[in-house]
Amino acid sequence: MFFLKTGNDTTFERMKFIKESQPFINKPYRMIFTVGFFSSIVKIVLVRETIAVFSGNEIVLSIALAFWLLSSGIGSRISKKMSSSGTLLVLFFNMFLSLLVITGIRYIPRTALPGEVFSLLFILFVLIIVISPCSFLSGALFSILSCSANGPKLYRSENAGNIAGTMLSALLIAFQIPHSFIVLIGITALITNLFQRKILVLSIVVTCFVFTIFESATIRWKYPAAVATVCYGKSGELAFDTIHKITYLNRRFYSSEDNGPVIEQAVHVPLSIRDGKTVLLIQNRGHVKEINRYNDKDIVCIEDEPLLSDSVCKCKFFERLPSNNKFDFVILGYGLPDNISSNRYFTDAFFRKVHSMVQDSGLFSFTFELNNEYPDNTERKIINSIISTLHSNFKFVKIFQSIGMTFVASDCEFSLPGKSIVHDRYFTNSILPVARVGEFTVPDKQNSIFVNSIYRPILMQLSLKRYMNEFGVNGNLCIIIAAICIIGLSPVFIKSKNTISVGTTGFCIGIYSMTVMLLYQFSFGNLYTQITLLTVSLAAGFVVGGSFKKMLHSDLVIAIYVVISIFILSNFPHQILFFIANGLMGALGGAQFVTRDPESWGKLNAADLFGGVAGVLFGATVILPGIGVFYTSIMMAALKIGVALLLWNRTYVKEV
Repeated sequence: MFFLKTGNDTTFERMKFIKESQPFINKPYRMIFTVGFFSSIVKIVLVRETIAVFSGNEIVLSIALAFWLLSSGIGSRISKKMSSSGTLLVLFFNMFLSLLVITGIRYIPRTALPGEVFSLLFILFVLIIVISPCSFLSGALFSILSCSANGPKLYRSENAGNIAGTMLSALLIAFQIPHSFIVLIGITALITNLFQRKILVLSIVVTCFVFTIFESATIRWKYPAAVATVCYGKSGELAFDTIHKITYLNRRFYSSEDNGPVIEQAVHVPLSIRDGKTVLLIQNRGHVKEINRYNDKDIVCIEDEPLLSDSVCKCKFFERLPSNNKFDFVILGYGLPDNISSNRYFTDAFFRKVHSMVQDSGLFSFTFELNNEYPDNTERKIINSIISTLHSNFKFVKIFQSIGMTFVASDCEFSLPGKSIVHDRYFTNSILPVARVGEFTVPDKQNSIFVNSIYRPILMQLSLKRYMNEFGVNGNLCIIIAAICIIGLSPVFIKSKNTISVGTTGFCIGIYSMTVMLLYQFSFGNLYTQITLLTVSLAAGFVVGGSFKKMLHSDLVIAIYVVISIFILSNFPHQILFFIANGLMGALGGAQFVTRDPESWGKLNAADLFGGVAGVLFGATVILPGIGVFYTSIMMAALKIGVALLLWNRTYVKEV
C-alpha cells in the first residue's frame, strides 16, 4: 500500500511538473492560432519586401511563396518526432529570425552597384536565406503540436489564425502602416505563449525595441542616399528623391523632372506625324512636360497609382474609361513588359480597348528600350509578338528605331516623321540623325501563336527568358533541374493513397492561386495590396472546408471546379469573383484534407505543402506562360481525374 501511494504521488507530481513547465500543452489550439496569425503577417511582409527589393517582378513572388511552402513542408515532415519540450524555444527563434531577415533583405541592394541587376541565382540564394527560417519553424510547430492534439481542429485553428493575421495586415497596409510595426503586432500575439519564460520575453522585447529605433534608416537602405521618403502604394513601394526630383517604384527609376532622350522620342514621334488636338497619356514618366511643348494639345492623363496622381494626371483605370471618348493620340508610357502588371497593357484585349478609343485616323504608340541594332533571338520574338498583337487590331504598324523602338499603329496610312515641329533638346540633333524605319503590313494569315493575350501571356515568358539570357542562364535547364528535384523528393512526402490525393490537390491549389493572381493582376493591376485579401479568401476557404465531416469523390469535384471557375474568371473578370473563387478552392482543399484517414496529420500536411510548392513554382514560371490559362485548367482537371480513377475503389476517407 505504501508503495502504491508513493507511486501515485510520484505520477501526480510528474504530471504537475510537465503542466507547469509546458503551459502550452493543454492549449495547443491557442498556440497554433497565434502561430498562424504571426506566420501570415511575416509571409505577407516578406513577400512585399522581396517584391520591392527585386524590382516588382511577380516571378519573385511565386518563387518566394514556393520556398515558404517547401520550408514549411520540410519543417512539418522532419519535426514529427521532436520533443515538445523545445516548443517555446522554437517560438522565440521564429520571432527573432523574422526581425533579422526583414532587416537583412533591406540591406541586399547595398551589396550591388547603382543600376546593377540581380542575377536569378543570386535571387534564389537570397530567398532561401530569407524565406526558409520562419516558414520552417512554423511548419515544425504544427507537426509537434499535432502529436498531442486533434488534427482537424489544429488545422482549423491554424487557418483561423492565418485569416486573422492576413485581414489585420490588409487593414494596416491600407493605412500605409510600416512593415516593421505590422510584424511587431504579430510578435505581440505570439509572445503571449512565453510569459512563463521571462528571459525569452525580455530578449525579444529588447530586440523589437532596437528594430523599431532603426526602422526609418533600414527602409531607406534599398535606395540612393538622397531618398527622403519611402511609402507604400497600391502597385508597389514608392521612394521620392526630393533633391534630384526622381521617383522610384519598387527600386526602379520611374520618372524625373529632367526628361531624357527616350521620353522625347516617345512623345515627338507620334505627335509629329499628323495634326491632332486630343492626347490620352497612360502613365506619365515625364511625357506631360514634353507634350506641353505643343500649345494646341489637350491632355487627358491617367495613372493607376493614387500616390503618383496630381492635378494633371488623375488616378483612373484605363479599362473603366468610356469607349465613346475618342482621342487623336493614345500614348502608353509603359516600357518593355517584364512583369504581369505591365504585361496587361500589351495584350490583345488592351489593344482592342485602345482601338475603340482612337479616332479613325488616330495613332497609338509606345516605346521600348530594346537593343534595336543587333537584337538577339528572344528580342526578335518580343518584337514579332508585339507586331502580331497590334496587327490583330490595327491595319498599319511601323517602328521608329533610334534611342529605342517606338511602335506606332493606326487604321490609316501614315509616314514616320523626319523632323520635329517644336523645340526639343535631343530629338532633332541626336535621335533623328540615327533613326531607321521599319514598316510592317498586315500578313495574309494572322499568326495567332505570337499574339499576346491574357490566356497565353507570350511576352511575360519572353521577358523572363530575356532576363535569364543576360546572365547566361539556360531557362530550360533550370526547369529540368527543378522538375528532377521535385520528382525526386516526391516519394519522401507522397507515399500513401491519402498523401497522393492531398499532395496533388496542393499542387492544383498552388497553380490555381497563381492563376487567380495572374488574372487579377491582368484585370486590375494592384496585386501588391490585394494579395492580402486574396490570401484571406483562400485561408477562409481552408477554415470552412476544415469543418466538413465527409467529402465523397473530392478529386472529381476539384477537377470540375477548376475548369468552370477559371472559365468564369477569364470571361467575367469582376473583382468580387476572384475572392469567391479563391475561397471556394480553399474550401475544397480544406475539406479533402480533414476528411482523410488520419494516418499522420504531419505527413498529410507535408504532402499538401510539397504539392503547393510545385504548383506555385511551376504555375507562374512555366505552365501559365507556356500553355495559357485555359489549358492550365484542363491540365489540373486531367490530373485530378487521373488520381480519382487511380484511387476509385480504395477507401481513403475516414469513417464518421
